[in-house]
Amino acid sequence: MKRIKTPVLNLLISAVAVLLTALMLEVGMGLDRPYPDQAARWYQNLVDQRSHAGAAHNLGILYAQGNGVPHDAQRARQLFELAISLGGSEAMYSLGLLLLRGEGVPRDLVEATKWALLSTEHDPTPEAQKLLEIASQHVEADQLAEARQRAAAWRTSHHSVQA
Repeated sequence: MKRIKTPVLNLLISAVAVLLTALMLEVGMGLDRPYPDQAARWYQNLVDQRSHAGAAHNLGILYAQGNGVPHDAQRARQLFELAISLGGSEAMYSLGLLLLRGEGVPRDLVEATKWALLSTEHDPTPEAQKLLEIASQHVEADQLAEARQRAAAWRTSHHSVQA
């Protein structure tokens, strides 16, 4: 077993502590109420360091919902894309949903279907399956083929993302 050097281990522990603090603030665990505005600040610290996919994803959700931060779908999209690039497969679902809805970002059914396909592969939840079902109902056969081609191309160039 390879030993992790102390400075690296300290950074990992610190990132987990920051993430847990943000999660507790977001849902109000042990508090009088949720504090999504405070959670957003803690998530943003991890995003600034590009150190945690979950923080980028959760902050993206806050922006998509306008919860504790101004509603900003473009910022949510950027954060979901960052989370995916950091290995956060859960953000594939969120990005697909955002693009399917087209609220605050241009509706892109082919891209939404691509992310729904990838989401069902990396994080096969009932929600991901439902997103794929709905997205597939909104595209023509040639668009579905295009989405599959884009998903295959993405898989080839981003094979390191794990569920």
